[in-house]
Amino acid sequence: MVHQPWFPAFKSELPYNVAQVELEEGPRLTTTIVQLGHEALAVGLEVEPVFEDNAETLGILKFRPSTVARLNSKPDCASKKPEDIQAPVPRQNQ
Repeated sequence: MVHQPWFPAFKSELPYNVAQVELEEGPRLTTTIVQLGHEALAVGLEVEPVFEDNAETLGILKFRPSTVARLNSKPDCASKKPEDIQAPVPRQNQ
């Protein structure tokens, strides 16, 4: 957990987590897990990429719990299939 404003662009997000995400292809990325309470973070959590806008032309790669993990954690969504949920579309360079 980061509590100090080391980077002015992220000051409004304090406190935020810093995580290592291992991609299926092998590389690891240092990133932030979003859309999840800090107390729910856990090693082995399945995540998916999401781009968050930080400026007019900048999209920052972060990760959120995967669609499957989110469906399994919400009883009211238990009947939905992962393919029924629209995945986020990455931003294209202009």
